[in-house]
This record gives sequence, C-alpha cells and structure tokens, in this order.
Amino acid sequence: MTQWYDDDEFNDANAVEANAVEANAVEANAVDANAVEANAVDPNKYLCDCSCNLKFIEYKPGFDISVGSEWWLISENAMVDYSWVNYIRSRKFNLLQDFHEHIILKYNDIRNRNNEAVKPEDAPWIHLYNCEVAQGNHIPLNEKMYYEYVY
Repeated sequence: MTQWYDDDEFNDANAVEANAVEANAVEANAVDANAVEANAVDPNKYLCDCSCNLKFIEYKPGFDISVGSEWWLISENAMVDYSWVNYIRSRKFNLLQDFHEHIILKYNDIRNRNNEAVKPEDAPWIHLYNCEVAQGNHIPLNEKMYYEYVY
C-alpha cells in the first residue's frame, strides 16, 4: 500500500538525516586530526631529567669532544630547540679546565640575575653544569680537548 507524505514532513526528515550525516563527518574529521597530531609526536625526542628542561633527539649527535690521551669522550645528543654550536664553539677551549670554568661562569651569571626568571635559552648552560661540572666526572681537568664535532 502506498503511503503519502506531506512535503514539509518529507523535507524535515531528510534535513534531520543530512544533519546527522554531517555531524558524523565532522566527528570523523576531528578523530583524523587527533590521529595526525598523535603521529606528529616523535618517539625519539625526550625531556632531560637533570632539571634543565631541555628536549633532546635520541640517536642524533649534538657534540662529541675527546679529552686527553686516554680518549675520554664527552658526548651529548642534539637539542630540539637549540644548537650546541651556539654554546660550544670548536677550538675555543684547549683544556677541560677551561671548558669547566666557562660553564661555571655562565651558570653563575644565570643564577645571579636579580629576581629575573631563567630564560629558556639558558637551559643548555644549566644542562652542561648539571652533567659536566656538578656530577664531578673522573676526567682530569688538565687534559687537552679535541673537538670531534659540534652541531
């Protein structure tokens, strides 16, 4: 048996169905955007745990410095937002002691600012202080430094 519909009822039903389809498409697009954002997170990036708040890229070299005749190695991964070459210029420091003194000087300058917040670009000096000076590594300070690379 044929059923007759009023034109207004038919149009209203189609409009409701079209709105439901459009709402589903918007929701699907939002899910796709979330998936893209989730994939944008690089699993090779990590936050340092020395309190410097720097992000590093695992397996990507930042700098390698050989020290002394025993060939000790000071090595760090690349930073996400900064470049080590802006902090450690090749051939600037001849002895490990010179390097340590410069790190301590920069660290003290950061800490001695009168009521100023630590700037994000100071974080590499804080990192170097925490990892190279404060930990008191076993490398003698009078050893010569040889720069392998600084990126």
